[in-house]
Amino acid sequence: MSRLRLREVRLSGFKTFADKTTIAFTPGITAIVGPNGSGKSNIVDALRWSLGEAGRGIRSKRVDEVIFAGSEKRRQLGLAEVSLSIDNSDGLFDLPFGEIEIARRADRGGGQEYLLNRERVRLRDLTELLDGAGLAENGLLFIGQGAVDQALSLRSEERRALIEEFAGTARHERRRARADTEMKEATENRARVEEIMGALRPQERRLASLARQESGREELLTEAVERIARLGAQRGAWLASRGRRVRGGLDAARASLDATRSALRSADAVAQERRDRLTAARSDLAAARLDLEGHRATREAAERSLARAEAESAALDRDLARLDAEVVAAEADVRSVEALRAAAAPSVDADAAASLELVDADLAAARREVEALTADAGGDDAGALLRALRARDAEIAELDARAERAAAELQAVQSDAAGDDLPAAERASAEAASQATAAAAALSAATNAASTAEARLAAARAVATDRDAAARSAAAEVAALRGRLEALEGRRTALQERALAKAARAIGGRSLLAGVEIREEGRAAVLAALGALARGFIVDRRGASLLDDEQGALFIEGSSAPVLHSHPNLPSLDGEVLSDPDGILARLLAGVS
Repeated sequence: MSRLRLREVRLSGFKTFADKTTIAFTPGITAIVGPNGSGKSNIVDALRWSLGEAGRGIRSKRVDEVIFAGSEKRRQLGLAEVSLSIDNSDGLFDLPFGEIEIARRADRGGGQEYLLNRERVRLRDLTELLDGAGLAENGLLFIGQGAVDQALSLRSEERRALIEEFAGTARHERRRARADTEMKEATENRARVEEIMGALRPQERRLASLARQESGREELLTEAVERIARLGAQRGAWLASRGRRVRGGLDAARASLDATRSALRSADAVAQERRDRLTAARSDLAAARLDLEGHRATREAAERSLARAEAESAALDRDLARLDAEVVAAEADVRSVEALRAAAAPSVDADAAASLELVDADLAAARREVEALTADAGGDDAGALLRALRARDAEIAELDARAERAAAELQAVQSDAAGDDLPAAERASAEAASQATAAAAALSAATNAASTAEARLAAARAVATDRDAAARSAAAEVAALRGRLEALEGRRTALQERALAKAARAIGGRSLLAGVEIREEGRAAVLAALGALARGFIVDRRGASLLDDEQGALFIEGSSAPVLHSHPNLPSLDGEVLSDPDGILARLLAGVS
């Protein structure tokens, strides 16, 4: 019988062995001595614990009790490990190794693991390995103190068990007991299985029939599945081919649509810019119209000022008429003075008579000038009236001076004359001189009024002239804005036609004149007859539904073309079209002459 040869024991954190401790066992007997409490029994407990024993055999109730609990100088540990190195050179263990290492670990959380040559194993695997070597549940593996005396005092039945352990038959008895237990369990399981089989036998025949039917169905199903698979493969190939074609067409259509959308976005951006400019132009036009209304109001104010000036001119005419009446009255006074002088001064010398004649002549000249001035005042030209008044102003002043001199001479003559009628003649002469002075003052006032009227009239005409110029400028700005508006509308129409062209080409459309040949001599006449239709496009019905009819002229393939009316200035268009593949141009020009 092979013997167990222990080479060394390594302890770490087990009970009192806080540090890593290695105990080597050399050939022969190894004795461990020491005082009580030095840990001798803990080494035996470590050997038992590493081989799977627990509980009372190692003097511990819980797993954490085998872990170093700490001391005054060291804190407790969280892991305990014991490993045994066993010589297997004689094949004690059924393993292909010369040395076997058995280890056991435990932590304070209750976790444990067993290692065989540093590989994790189950406790059952370790127990079977030890049982194969006669080390499992072997009461003679560890002989404690007093065990010999206890063996001598055993009863015969207890001693028999000890002898069987010595003889090695106890191990086989344990195996036989386990085998009996397993056999009993197997017998019970077999009985239950036979009972279940007996209950299932009636169903077995029915299931066999169903199985045969199911087999036929499976064959049919297999054939159907194979047929479906073939059809599915064919359909898949057809769908894949069609899908590739459709994807290709769809990709092309998407690319074309993206290009068209990009072009439309660009056109919309340009159109939006044009609309913004048009809005600004309309705002400028509205502002110009407001300015024009202001100019019109100013012009109306100027016209009202001119009316007031004309009213003042009429008042001036009335003042001149009144002045004429006063002059006539002054002449009457002068004539009365002359009569008095003729009656009262028969002895006046020739010089005084000559002076009086000069005064009379001057008065007559003044009367004629006043009459001429009155006639001039009756005209419509206020400026001429003003100039005449100013020309006469100096003459009136001179007449006043001469009248004063004549009055002085007359007074001198009267003082020399004798008679009772001289004071009356003097008074008449003085009154005539006073009236002449009053007439001169009235004439001067009329002159000033005419000057004021002329100034107001000139200012009113200047204002009217300025406002007429402003009105003409506003009208010119309005005309310029209308020109810009027409230009923007033209550019907007061109952009719409360009966007329509891109959209029509994107969906496969073509220009109306594409492929058409026209005689060079009649090309202008044909284009004039077509007008805006010359920029039209030919699309199919599907494409026409995608476009807006208001964007331009569209001709749907297969539909009738619109009819053009005759133009009186166009010659006959027969024979002008040399080639017309679609025939639409011929239908458009039918009947045009």
